[in-house]
Amino acid sequence: MRLADLVVVALDCGDREPRPAPDARTSAAGIFTAKQSIVVFPMSISVVATIARAGHTIGRTAFDSIAVPLVAAFVVGALLVVLTLSDPRARPRDLAGWGVTVLVAIVNSLVLFVAALGIEKF
Repeated sequence: MRLADLVVVALDCGDREPRPAPDARTSAAGIFTAKQSIVVFPMSISVVATIARAGHTIGRTAFDSIAVPLVAAFVVGALLVVLTLSDPRARPRDLAGWGVTVLVAIVNSLVLFVAALGIEKF
């Protein structure tokens, strides 16, 4: 996203007819599959940590078990990817785009896991 996408500058030239502002480029950025996804992390981490804590409490899994936060992180990550890709403009258009999308989603899910594990364990 560029600054020009956010701001429209109109100059008054006096004798010229006013022209409508040019349409901004419309592109959809993924919630969880793009570099802008850092905005979603605080809420996602709290959801994963809450699910992990509830899983340990209700499911009576061992406190040292990392399976619950790992599964919770990938479930939340998959849910965010599905929500993102439900917008046709956010879908990758070629095989390389899909590869990058999947790789970023896996890395983001692992970051969710590590952050939730840090909240839970420390």
